[in-house]
Amino acid sequence: MNSGQNETKLAEPSGISPTLRESPPVAPPLRQPGHGASSAPTERRQLSAADVIVVPRNRIRWYYLMLVATAIFFFCLGWLANYRPVKQSGTPGKTVEGGTPVLLSGQLRYGRPTGLPIPDAGGVVIVLPVGATPERPIPIEGLRPWDSNSAVGQINRQRLTELGGTWTQTAEDGSYSVVLPRPGQYWVLAISKNLARPKEVLELTRRGIAELDYEQLSRYFERPADLIGPQAYRWSLETIGPAGLQLNHDFQVHGELGIPELP
Repeated sequence: MNSGQNETKLAEPSGISPTLRESPPVAPPLRQPGHGASSAPTERRQLSAADVIVVPRNRIRWYYLMLVATAIFFFCLGWLANYRPVKQSGTPGKTVEGGTPVLLSGQLRYGRPTGLPIPDAGGVVIVLPVGATPERPIPIEGLRPWDSNSAVGQINRQRLTELGGTWTQTAEDGSYSVVLPRPGQYWVLAISKNLARPKEVLELTRRGIAELDYEQLSRYFERPADLIGPQAYRWSLETIGPAGLQLNHDFQVHGELGIPELP
């Protein structure tokens, strides 16, 4: 068996180069930083950290308060820029001694060709101080007998108050009463709710309003002809003393004039 023994050898596969058989194993290449999918989260984290600014909570509160204060400041600035004070023009009205508030009261009625006068419920009484006129005429919306109560009307009536005057409507019995800031001379405009002027009068210039009345009303109001409309009116100068004044008026019907309904 010594000479006859044959060593068993595995057959090598054909086609393999001797160089490949003798080369040591090669490790896979290392991934370089900044390349490949694994570097993307790190890059995103770095970008996010660079874009964030850390602000203390107390400072944010101060920024909010400064924003609110700035808004209030510019609101007040705009209000002051548009505020138009009452302009004292002409000769001031004669002021009666005393500076306490005074009462003006009375009753409005309208008459028919026959029968007793009827209370003019819903009529309007506007009182204006002599010598004090607005810088711009006051709009008439909310001041007429047929106007409904609205925010615009409240603003226009407030302008009358700031001027030193007032506005009111008569009660069911035609009565009214207003408090004025001081004694003196006042213009009083009374407009009937239930009695219109004759049609032929309304077709005249200025809708039949006397020229002097129209000129004086224009100092206080926009479109005086539309303020009075077709209704009967009374525009008079009154002196109100410290004891106040009782002022009544009856609107008279001319001929067979009817009482049309208001639009």
